[in-house]
Amino acid sequence: KTRGKSRHDDYNHHDNDHDYEDDDEDRSTLQWASGSSSNRTRTASVVEINKIKFGRSGISKFCEYPKFSEIAEGCFVKVAIGRNKQTGEPETRLGKIEKIVGGKAYKLENRTVALYAKVSIGNASKIFPMSNFSNSKVDEYGYNDYLRTLNKLKLSLPTNKEVEKKYNELVAFTRQELTLDQKNDIIERRNKWTTGEVG
Repeated sequence: KTRGKSRHDDYNHHDNDHDYEDDDEDRSTLQWASGSSSNRTRTASVVEINKIKFGRSGISKFCEYPKFSEIAEGCFVKVAIGRNKQTGEPETRLGKIEKIVGGKAYKLENRTVALYAKVSIGNASKIFPMSNFSNSKVDEYGYNDYLRTLNKLKLSLPTNKEVEKKYNELVAFTRQELTLDQKNDIIERRNKWTTGEVG
């Protein structure tokens, strides 16, 4: 007799591995500085930044997991800020998640969530629904624009060491095995968000 699908099957991490982003790239292939340069702190590259960048699809997959709020802090996002007045094309800005906060429920991909992200861009910060985050990768132009803003404000730049630390945290987070209690908590939270019982 074929066993029916369990309501906990959605949380089988053997299927998810550590794909917290939105493409099929294997993030375990990231090569950090080696040899004599391994201890040198430098400004992170755009390739490294993309290793700790969350898109809305990745967030939708993991936002219900335990300690998501802690893990998301320090990750980068591309925030939709409207359309370019001259070209009419959608515009995004690179920012860093400072904090995850609760709020009114809304749709994120195929889920209903009640979490928002406080994102810093330079020395300014704003709370965004996570549906505003782009799934596309950070490009050189967007990253250089972000670095110019930080330099202009005399703020510290993201370093390879900071990125490596956050990357390792993300891998451990997405590979964790959920307990039955944790799976039940996720289901209960999802049901509250779906019915609008935020809190």
